[in-house]
Amino acid sequence: MRLSLIPHAETPCTALESIEVQVRREAEGVLDLHYFAHGRVGEVLWPEQVQAERADRLWEASCFEAFLQAQGRKGYAEFNFSPSTRWQAYSFSAYREGMSEARAVAPPVTRTRMTERTRVHHVRLSLPNVPGLPAEADWMLGLSAVIQDASGQKSYWALRHPPGKPDFHHGDCFACLLPAAGVS
Repeated sequence: MRLSLIPHAETPCTALESIEVQVRREAEGVLDLHYFAHGRVGEVLWPEQVQAERADRLWEASCFEAFLQAQGRKGYAEFNFSPSTRWQAYSFSAYREGMSEARAVAPPVTRTRMTERTRVHHVRLSLPNVPGLPAEADWMLGLSAVIQDASGQKSYWALRHPPGKPDFHHGDCFACLLPAAGVS
């Protein structure tokens, strides 16, 4: 399925026109994501590619994110994907509580490419060992992006935004159901 992210009303983006994400949930807890950033992509500050490794605070620069929660549970997982190929995974026991690094998550397979008008960042995650996220459960998905333009301004994009300031952890952002059975 292809989903559209929207910028938060208080953080418009002058460089990008849209961000779309192609989502596919596969068997055995595999999640395949293609983020498509459309617009004047040369006016975005994209982190330079480096060796793929875990890193914290990736949201301080342009990055793509995914949040997953087993339907009906309080705990959830957060995944950060920098266009640099750095990444991170966290587990939470409840809304912004009990944060820990999700060490059982294998490094994602990532590819990125850019044309004059589109930046594509492909991420393939294997998630069979994420605590609280069983492969046989239906998952609620939140998708988001932080985009920093050449002036240093940041815009915050999500499937849905809660009232107030941008908050990707808020339950309103988990706006897409990924059923356990079959491919989405």
